[in-house]
Amino acid sequence: MRVSAIVTGYNDVSSLRKNLGCVLECSFDEIILAVGGNDGTYDYVSSLGDPRLRVFFENERIGKMPALRRAVEHISGDLTFLICSDVSFQPETIWKALGYFDQRTGVVVPKVVPTNDRTFPTRIASAIWAVRNLHLMELERSGKSLHGGEVLIVRSSLLKDLREVVNDDAYICLRAIELGYSARYASDITVWNTVPETIIDLIRQRKRVNFGHRQLASINMRPVVMNDLNFRNLPLLFNIMWKVIAEDWKRIFHLPFVVGIEALSILMSKRDMRHDMDMIIWPLVG
Repeated sequence: MRVSAIVTGYNDVSSLRKNLGCVLECSFDEIILAVGGNDGTYDYVSSLGDPRLRVFFENERIGKMPALRRAVEHISGDLTFLICSDVSFQPETIWKALGYFDQRTGVVVPKVVPTNDRTFPTRIASAIWAVRNLHLMELERSGKSLHGGEVLIVRSSLLKDLREVVNDDAYICLRAIELGYSARYASDITVWNTVPETIIDLIRQRKRVNFGHRQLASINMRPVVMNDLNFRNLPLLFNIMWKVIAEDWKRIFHLPFVVGIEALSILMSKRDMRHDMDMIIWPLVG
């Protein structure tokens, strides 16, 4: 079986260096870099001598999904790892994702854990990921539709003719399910990312995510998101919140802010949808 990787990122060469340190250790047959920026990214990727690498450099930022759509035209693997440049992982661990694939599997979604949760804003963002991870575990257990994260391992045939949407990860998972495949959550495979450093940047990020959920709903591809539990399954919501606190009791101080930020970002995403705003390219956050 041939395995490809696509790494996407813009103007974040320090994270890209760490990311490719992990990626290049893996036994990928080919690695496509859909990256750009004016921070030394070009010089860095040009200095890499790995014969598996193919670079599509963005002189001007075009957005993640357009970059991804261009990159997938050049993959030849049976499976493809879609990796954001701010992610790191242990090569021997992430490779276990291949064991999740059978004839029915379309996508595998690893667990995401933030590494920069040292300040109050980043701990709020980390709590959001903790809630999300537990929610994905519940969706996996109950057989409901998963949606993705910072890394997806995808059956390559599902990456053809992608639509230009904001939430590419959720879209790819839902597309797999729509075509008769399963999307599986791999809670035993951890990847690490960074989260926004300020409350303002976190609100911008969450607004865009919720905008993306609404966009998918408008094309009849509605992901089951955490917000749905507020109206459909309050006992499960409280159970997840309790588990989040049980993992780290200090999160009891962060969860009210999680709820407030999420409520605000939902309202802002509604406004942006009414004004038909373009979120494909959005302000870079910390």
